[in-house]
Parts: sequence; C-alpha cells; structure tokens
Amino acid sequence: MTKALTKEASIKILITIILMVGIILGCGYLENFLNRDKIKSFYAHRKLTIGKVISTEIRGFKGVMAYNKYNFTVNGKIYPGEFKTIAGGELFLGKSFAVAYDSLNPNDFNMMLVFPTDYKQCNVKFPDSLEWVLPYR
Repeated sequence: MTKALTKEASIKILITIILMVGIILGCGYLENFLNRDKIKSFYAHRKLTIGKVISTEIRGFKGVMAYNKYNFTVNGKIYPGEFKTIAGGELFLGKSFAVAYDSLNPNDFNMMLVFPTDYKQCNVKFPDSLEWVLPYR
C-alpha cells in the first residue's frame, strides 16, 4: 500500500510540475503578445529626443550589473526609462544621450541610445563621440 501511495504522490507532483510550467510559459507568451503591439507602434511612430541619466544602482551577483535610470521630456511631460550596463554605472550618471520613443505613447516604449546595438535598432548611425561607452555594454 505504501508503494501505491508513493506512485500516486509522484503522479500528483508530476501533474503539478507540468501545470506550473504551462502557466509560466503561458504568461511569457501573453506578455510577448501584449508587447508586440507596443513594439510595432514604437517602430511606426518613433521619434528622438535627449534624455539624462539621473541615477544608477548596482545589482546582481557580485555587483556586475548597473541599472541606470533616465528621464526625458516630451511636450513638457517627463517620462522615465532604464537601461543596463556592465558595472561602470556611475560613469553614465548625469550624462545625456539620445532617447527613441513612441510618439503616440512615450510611456509605453522608449529606449536610451547608448550602445551601437541601440543605434542599429533605430537605424541611426552610432556617433564617434560615444566610443567611451563600448567597454560597458
């Protein structure tokens, strides 16, 4: 009888694990599906402005990631954003960079253009003046 309970318990655990994985995958798919419209809108209505890095916070294992928060202004309204760098976040503090945003809803999708990959995503040439950021991507 103990073996039967053990087998039954194993089946319940397996079913629970399968359901949990399904829920996690479903949430990821839903988030991707919902963000797809925001990304399409961003590329269709993208504009550029200037933003300023206002704070940096070191997180992660042994402090290797810096999360840099920035603000940018559109039509007199201030919007927030965040980008990651490999440490060195304090070097970005107070610096200004281009920000690409969705002109229909800047809060929905925006990105600070710091690294060559950011500029490439927005079809903008990476400026030589930003070569100093390359070690921190």
